[in-house]
Amino acid sequence: MVKAYLRYEHSLCFGIVASTSSRTAKIVEGFPEKGDTAIAPALEGINLWQLRKGVLLKRMVPSGSGAFSQAAEETAVGSAVGAGPTSSEGAVTALCRIPGRGQVAAGHSTGSLKLWNLSTGFCEASFSGHKTAVSCLAYSPEKATLASGGRDSDIVLWDLVSESGLFRLKGHRNEVTALVFLPEHDSLVSSSKDACIRVWSLGSQHCTQVVTMHRGEVWSMDLSHDRRCLVTGSLDDQLLCFRVKTVEELEEEGEESNASIIGSSSDVLTPSGTLVRRSQSRVQQLLFDSSSGSRGSKYFGVLGVGKVFELYRTLTAKESAKKAKRKLKRKREKEKQLASQSPGGMESGGATGSAGKDDGPSVAAEPTLADDFQLETTISLKHKIKSFFFTSSRSGKLRIVLALANNSLEVYELNQKSEPEDSGMEALRIHSLDSQGHGGDVRSLSVSNDNSMILSCSYNGIKIWNSNSGNCLRACAGGYGLCCTFVVGDRYACVGTKSGAIEVYDVSFGGKIQVIDAHEQAVWSMRALPDSSGLVSVSGDGQIKFWEYGMLTTDADTENASKALTLEHKRSLKMPEDVLCIAIDNEGKYIAVGLIDASIKMFFTDTLKFYLSLYGHKLPVLCCDISSDGTLLASGSADKNLKIWGVDFGDCHKSLFAHTDSVTQVKFVPKTHYLFTAGKDGVLKYWDADKFELLLELKAHHSEIWSLAVSSGGEFCITGSHDTSIRRWDRTEEAFFLEEEKEKRLETMFDSVLDDDNIEKLNAAWEAEGASAAAGKKSQQTVTAADSAIDALDIANHELERIEEHRTQVEKGRNKAKFVPNPLLLGREPLDFVFETLKKIKSSDIEQALILLPFNDALKVLAYCESWLKDPMETEFTCKIVMTLVRIHLDQIQNTTNVKPLLSSLRELMRPSLGRIKSIIGTNKAAITFLRMKTEAA
Repeated sequence: MVKAYLRYEHSLCFGIVASTSSRTAKIVEGFPEKGDTAIAPALEGINLWQLRKGVLLKRMVPSGSGAFSQAAEETAVGSAVGAGPTSSEGAVTALCRIPGRGQVAAGHSTGSLKLWNLSTGFCEASFSGHKTAVSCLAYSPEKATLASGGRDSDIVLWDLVSESGLFRLKGHRNEVTALVFLPEHDSLVSSSKDACIRVWSLGSQHCTQVVTMHRGEVWSMDLSHDRRCLVTGSLDDQLLCFRVKTVEELEEEGEESNASIIGSSSDVLTPSGTLVRRSQSRVQQLLFDSSSGSRGSKYFGVLGVGKVFELYRTLTAKESAKKAKRKLKRKREKEKQLASQSPGGMESGGATGSAGKDDGPSVAAEPTLADDFQLETTISLKHKIKSFFFTSSRSGKLRIVLALANNSLEVYELNQKSEPEDSGMEALRIHSLDSQGHGGDVRSLSVSNDNSMILSCSYNGIKIWNSNSGNCLRACAGGYGLCCTFVVGDRYACVGTKSGAIEVYDVSFGGKIQVIDAHEQAVWSMRALPDSSGLVSVSGDGQIKFWEYGMLTTDADTENASKALTLEHKRSLKMPEDVLCIAIDNEGKYIAVGLIDASIKMFFTDTLKFYLSLYGHKLPVLCCDISSDGTLLASGSADKNLKIWGVDFGDCHKSLFAHTDSVTQVKFVPKTHYLFTAGKDGVLKYWDADKFELLLELKAHHSEIWSLAVSSGGEFCITGSHDTSIRRWDRTEEAFFLEEEKEKRLETMFDSVLDDDNIEKLNAAWEAEGASAAAGKKSQQTVTAADSAIDALDIANHELERIEEHRTQVEKGRNKAKFVPNPLLLGREPLDFVFETLKKIKSSDIEQALILLPFNDALKVLAYCESWLKDPMETEFTCKIVMTLVRIHLDQIQNTTNVKPLLSSLRELMRPSLGRIKSIIGTNKAAITFLRMKTEAA
């Protein structure tokens, strides 16, 4: 009989404040509808934080299908939200809030985009248009258009009303780093790592201007609130300022040059000075303050690669002219000094001086845009800053929210300096969100005996979490923890550190009780003894030390005297090599230690006599564990292999290639021979140690997994990673079979290498005409949609043939029985069945699904469109299908003579149908305009 297993699924993710694993991840402006709020990327999801209280309002995470999210209601401080099934969308690499629509757009490392509703927390639309990660996003409210730039050097424009792709702009030779809309010019400005800034006409879908003034990669840019100044940043300390010409100026210049040649006179961007930064590092982000609304962009921030943030203030016209005058004066003085040092300097200096008197007023009267900015203040932090945005307090004071590399957010407020003689401004920190997650790798995890708490340690201390909700219950600063465990009825916690010390904590109040100098080098692992009498620690100094629990009296000389746990060293065992891991069987009879020489040694616990030596690994043994019945030992190594040994004779039952990188953790499920392994490849795997078969591959982490813990009954397991997240995996009631999982893994492998030949051919045809191409990209969703459309066409054609055959037989008198329709049609007519199948396809995927249709099926759809066009309610969708299919199969249609009558018929039907829709839209628009005028007059 085939054996069935119970499935484990991803259920909870916590410990993430603002992920910065991707260098292009940006937090965006606040969410004013809910007050002082920040939207931050959280690996594959999005966190919505209330900054003042530090409350997680929502966590929006893609489900396995990418169609929905798990959202939270308002929760207590530090609460987390169920993550649902694991998703293959990848980490969020770009964010853009959609003002006025209550939405936020998120670009992922897989090249997909998702549109989230911030009120409901659900994904409302999904797009797929890039082959690699989305690096930047921009939104144009005038046309409800979203532009996305990718690391594949393409720019794709999306219509958010119809939820479909418009077109693709191709021209950059490297990653697109920033996008800015110029709505007055119907243009888009893009910057790239190819050192170019391009201006694109959205009407003609062509590049109209290329700026190559930067010496290297252009990393960021932004447009001022009045849309007259564009600032760009590159690898050096210089920011280039460009003046954006108005439409009237371009029209005047076009008339002067007869608009016959696109030259420098018709360029939208003109250079207007250089602003020198204080920091020498490359620019990471440029952003104008948009929190002031109609008051204009008074401030703009510059963030380099490092720990310093620079805030610049926009000067008034008078201050700008004064600054330009001082600049000119310094230039004259420098010229005079140089002239006086050269031969004949007095005469040259006099000439220069007279010339300067003539030119001075004209130069000072026309300051460049770079003269409009002045450094206001700088913010220096201990950790690297990854991104920022501006917001404002209720009193109107400017606030700056910074996302740091240590998984935290900090809020600074701009205030007047406290010194009376100083009229400048300074930024003071008012809020910090750093207690809801570790600032670095989660190196070790431990689950309490009652499965209610989780202990985790990182480089700066420990945290205790509620295992059901993910709330942070306790946090305490400490050393660099490498291993940890609950002891003495979960009332205390012991942590082994990188410095060789063992730290003892009281769980009830989260305080550190004692620091014991246990080893000379790092404590790599520790295990509590089964009889709860003490614990065993192993270290890089080669020592295996046994510790016994004792009680320590604290504050003995005061009234607050109390007793706390301490550790007393009882005995030691010296090993010839560094000891990296330890395992103890449930009866406490044996201990097994993994050494850096790739061997495993087993000893009797009571006498410490040698028992077995297990050889087979080729690289250091990083982890090991013994099953509950004490018959099997599993070990993982840096050689990527999992080995299963017999404890009775030390024979290797099986060696399995487990991970594509080092195996970092291995844990048996209690009272079974099932086990979990984790590796540096970021994958958690579930194995059957009796049949030596891989049962499940659980993917959710975005980096290497360092820690793993299993609950006492195997109901769930916990993993911690370099991406600072802690994830819970629950055992469900869903049964699965081994062969089915193998087939699923093969299908996933085949789906990951989808062939894009059709799309590449279509893009090549478009590129021949200009710098634009199709917007979409082939994906598993589009392939599934095309398959469903083909199946519907086959069913409808077969049904039409049956109807025709039955009618013929009835006419000949051979069949008088009533026609029985195909039940697959669900009581609908064949043409209606095909139409509803196409309508169910997402609007963002319909074009790609039609591309995948064979030519014969495309002709069938065109033939059906004749009937669909007679329905006035579906004219727009039908016309979209007709135009898409004609464009895709244009060459074949031109060479197929019997299609021309069909196209002529479609043309005659489409013109009056579209005319009616145009008339309806015009009437509605006129009525809305009339109502608005009437309302304004009242």
